[in-house]
Amino acid sequence: MIFFRSGLKWKLSLGFIVCAAIAGLSGLAGFVSLGNIQANLKQATSAIDENIDMQVARISQIMPLQTFAVAIVNARTDDNLSDIRRKLADHRKSALSGSDEDARLLEGVEELLTLKTSQLQALHDLGELKKSYNSLIAEVIKLTITIVDNAQFDAEIKIYDAIGDIEKKVASTKDVSALGLRFGEISGTAGQAITAVKAASSVKSLCNEMNAMVNESIASSDAEYIDYVRIQASTLLRNIRTELEVLSEDPAAAPIAALLDDLAGSTDRTISARKLVLAEENRLNEASSQIWENMAGMQADVLNAAVNIKSDTETTMETTAGLVSRWQSIELFLVIGSLVLAIVLGVYISGMIIRPLKKAVTMLQDIAEGEGNLTVRLQEESRDEIGELAKWFNIFIEKLQHMVKDIAVYAAKLNTSSADLSALSTQMVSSAEQVSLRSGSVAGATEEMSANINAIASAAEEMSVNVQSISSSAEQMSQNVDSVASAIEENSMELADVSRFARDGSDIAEMAKTKSVSAMQTIELLGKVAEDIGDVTSVISRIAKQTNLLALNATIEAASAGDAGRGFAVVANEIKELADQSAKAAQDIASRVKGVQSNTREVVKVIDEIANIINHINEASSLISKSVEQQKENANEISGNIHQARAGTNNIATAIAEVASGSNVMAGSAAEAAKGVTEVSASIQDVNRAANESNTGARKVNVAAAELTEVAGEIHKMVDRFKFEA
Repeated sequence: MIFFRSGLKWKLSLGFIVCAAIAGLSGLAGFVSLGNIQANLKQATSAIDENIDMQVARISQIMPLQTFAVAIVNARTDDNLSDIRRKLADHRKSALSGSDEDARLLEGVEELLTLKTSQLQALHDLGELKKSYNSLIAEVIKLTITIVDNAQFDAEIKIYDAIGDIEKKVASTKDVSALGLRFGEISGTAGQAITAVKAASSVKSLCNEMNAMVNESIASSDAEYIDYVRIQASTLLRNIRTELEVLSEDPAAAPIAALLDDLAGSTDRTISARKLVLAEENRLNEASSQIWENMAGMQADVLNAAVNIKSDTETTMETTAGLVSRWQSIELFLVIGSLVLAIVLGVYISGMIIRPLKKAVTMLQDIAEGEGNLTVRLQEESRDEIGELAKWFNIFIEKLQHMVKDIAVYAAKLNTSSADLSALSTQMVSSAEQVSLRSGSVAGATEEMSANINAIASAAEEMSVNVQSISSSAEQMSQNVDSVASAIEENSMELADVSRFARDGSDIAEMAKTKSVSAMQTIELLGKVAEDIGDVTSVISRIAKQTNLLALNATIEAASAGDAGRGFAVVANEIKELADQSAKAAQDIASRVKGVQSNTREVVKVIDEIANIINHINEASSLISKSVEQQKENANEISGNIHQARAGTNNIATAIAEVASGSNVMAGSAAEAAKGVTEVSASIQDVNRAANESNTGARKVNVAAAELTEVAGEIHKMVDRFKFEA
């Protein structure tokens, strides 16, 4: 598939595109669902708005009429009704386009206004009649009170007059019967007065009772009670007329009788007016009730319409809720699907990225810790950046494996060379010590030979002075010559050993020089391998930086994808961490390689010093060999001279004449021998000094060889940590 053959960037981009497509599909579905919901709500809202506008229009017609009706019912004056009549006319002009129902309601309010006008007129008439009635009843009561007062006053005057007359008669006469008559008159006068007062009081009481009943009838709304009051008022008027007959002799009774006719008419008109007011109130109540009923019906219609609006709204909301629920299910399915797909893609792509990176980091960590398996390789399955990373990582591990293998071989060679150098340096120390010992012995023999030669010289001198002691001196000289000859021979043998040891030391030094050169070449190769490893760690660092850039790019892409890119953000973060770990491992390897390079430079420096010491030892051995050869030639010459001296001593007895010349020759030979012995002694000292220097250099070589062996062991330990053989 193209997906598996594409690069990591295209895989991440494709994953983001798929998630974005699903998110876009989800958004498109949400947009479509919102469009459907909006259309449904718009249609329902339009119908509801139309119904509400109609009901609002009806309410706008009902509310003013209701206000007018309430104002009409509560109106108390014509001025109030005139104001209402004017406003109602204005309302009729503004409500010309109303419905028939509204027109009927308006006509009912106008009829109510007419009835209220009639009611107020009836109330006005009732008030006027009540004023007239109250005036008449008050006048009757006033006249009644006057009658009572007059009757009492007349009775008092008559009684006083009668009492005065009685007093006069009592004083002037003793006629008791006349007094009795006067007392009878007084009693009759008092009885008449009392009767008049009772009649006047009864009229007053009857007037008050009738006034109370009429006022109650005016306040009452019971038509039957009003009719009852009409009848009772007629009865009370008749009773008042009856009581007035008792007062017929009182001049004030006549006006009351005249007023009773007017009072009867006023009472009847007042009660009739009250009945008319009551009838008008009933008509007004009936009209207002009809209006309230009509308004209640219209309000019920409005409420029913409101209920219908509520029902339609609930139906619309239920339909909308169903659409929302359905689209929520679709959205939930799409969201869950996108999340599942994003998680699957994230896990898959993260697995593709993290598994090889983790394996690479584990291998780098093992390599950094010195326990890596260099035979393991990453799988190069994909053709993206991860596959490219695995490819170059495998190339790096393969080169590192070859390098470590070469280092192991070179370390083994270095270990062998250091062991050989250590053995050679030990042998050089032993040879130098033997050369020093032999040179010491040669020096002793040379000193002894010098003493013998000096003795020969002395003997030769004595022989030339005292010929008589020639025999004994010749014998002694013969012995001395033999001693010198034997010393010379022994010295010659020692010199031969010294020459052999010097040649062996030179050969060992040459061999050590060869080994040191080989070791230096091995170390130089080791340094080149370390430099190659440094180059490889640089490649790893560049790969880690590139991986870090890829992780940063993936993080940016994941951030732009929002919630759908969270899985990729986690993957990018883990890639970044793995890249950081790879960089740290590369830095650790680089630091270890720098340590190896530093140790390699120290080893090269030590080997260079060893090579210089070996060259010095080689030169000293050459000098020793040359000095020994020279001493050997001198010893042979001395030996020849000694043999000549010995031959001379043997011929002493036969050639005394030759003794003088022989002694002179022998003295000269002795002098030359002494000179040669001195030169030999000096050369032996030089040999001894060179041997000591060779011993010191050999010991230094031995120490350097031990250090080289230790370095080779450390390199071998470092290499042994890695597994580079299958």
